[in-house]
Amino acid sequence: MKSKERVKRALTFNKPDHVPIYKLSFTPPYNDVFAIFNLPLKSWQPCEKNIYPHAITNLIQKLRLYRWKRPDWAPKDWWKHAREEIDQWGCYWNRSEN
Repeated sequence: MKSKERVKRALTFNKPDHVPIYKLSFTPPYNDVFAIFNLPLKSWQPCEKNIYPHAITNLIQKLRLYRWKRPDWAPKDWWKHAREEIDQWGCYWNRSEN
């Protein structure tokens, strides 16, 4: 049974061959579920100064999985500083350096 069918059957309680698994590894047994990060658009621009995009975790910026057209006032390593972020629903997040 393929992962997609296994997950569908598990969601509808229709006898999957085993419970779908999710783990943070790429070794067997492989994942049946793939997590997707909800990231802001790369074209996103703040409407006010000192507001940054909210990308869930700083690891995303460190690994350069998300890049945006950084305004002139924002430092190059903006994710390393305490800051105020805004998500796609307009909620503000206060982030510390760590």
